[in-house]
Order: sequence, then C-alpha cells, then structure tokens
Amino acid sequence: MYYYNINTVQPGLLRISKKDPPFPKDMSPLAKDLIQRLLIKDPKKRLGSGPDGADNVKKHPFYQNINWEDLAAKRVPAPFKPVIRDELDVSNFAEEFTEMDPTYSPAAMPQNCDRVFQVRQKSRLRSIPACLCAHWYSN
Repeated sequence: MYYYNINTVQPGLLRISKKDPPFPKDMSPLAKDLIQRLLIKDPKKRLGSGPDGADNVKKHPFYQNINWEDLAAKRVPAPFKPVIRDELDVSNFAEEFTEMDPTYSPAAMPQNCDRVFQVRQKSRLRSIPACLCAHWYSN
C-alpha cells in the first residue's frame, strides 16, 4: 500500500486545484493550448469530455498532421526507438528510479472479488470461486 505525508502532499494538491501550471517559454502555442484544454478544472468543460469524447482531442490542431487510422494500424514509424541490450537493461530509465531499493507491494484484493471474474457456461452465469480470484491477485 502507498503511504504519503499529508503535510507535503496537501500543498501540492492545492496548487494543482487552484493554479495553472507553468509552461516552458519555448513550448509551441498549439502544445500549450492542448495541455491547457486538457487541464481545465471543470471536467464538463475539459477537452474530450463532451459527447464526442476522444474525437475532440484528436481534432485539436496540435494533431493536424496525425493520420489516426495509420497510427492505429501501426503504419506510422516510432519517432524514437530505445536501444535495449537485454531484458535487464534499465539504461533508458532515470537513475533516481533504478537506484531505488525494490519493494514488494502486492495489490489489495477488491471487495467484490467473487463477482469480478465470471464465466458463461451452458447459458448460466457461474462465478469463479473467490479462492481462485485471490490466487490471481496474489501472483
């Protein structure tokens, strides 16, 4: 479970809820506009929250050169391909994270675990036993 110090977190949350974020001076006006619209405090007015949802975000001028169908079909080359030497290579991550001691932090089991996973069998709904659910969550 993640624990935090309310004395250090609360000022940050207040800043987020009350103030606009600072933007780098060299950020393009389109990028700044996109981010500002995504961060509108009122969720009903936020870009992407209307009936057209993500389509409104996709139509923002920042994305004017994106062919969304090609992107979905993986026909657009990646702008950056990291070099990965082997499965243990962490050279693409900041040292502040790779130098941390690993900790075991299992997820808490949901209260409705016995209803989360259900299987249809012979047109009747049958729940997977809670013991199996607990096994999935612990591994």
